[in-house]
Amino acid sequence: MSRKSIDDRVMRDIADEWREISWVTSVSIRPSNKPNKVVVTLESDYYPAEVREVAVEFEVLVSGDFFVTYRERWERKEDDYQCRWDRHENDHNARDHFHEPPDRETAVDRDFPKYPFQMTELVLRFVERRRGTAFEESSAD
Repeated sequence: MSRKSIDDRVMRDIADEWREISWVTSVSIRPSNKPNKVVVTLESDYYPAEVREVAVEFEVLVSGDFFVTYRERWERKEDDYQCRWDRHENDHNARDHFHEPPDRETAVDRDFPKYPFQMTELVLRFVERRRGTAFEESSAD
């Protein structure tokens, strides 16, 4: 699998979808530091004060494979939270699988929507739930 075969059309569609969300602060297609991705930065005011940065990154290949990463950067690195939805051939799981939070170490088989663009809705539902649980995990009073 060549990870250079990025589906630009799908990435533009994903970026356009995220730009419509009020709590998204920026959407970048192929930023210089991540040239194969769409990077979506979320408004950190929707998270506990200890959360410094929240982002979702999409990498979509013309094969239909994808990698979607959700990442929170907290003041204390040990509190960082991340997970990833993957569709690709591999030796560790089914083609569709989810690398669980908080550190992506454990992967579990999942069934994802047929088209990578449809992952936006699944990820948005996850982010909305996660915003609530982040406050439960916060040590701020």
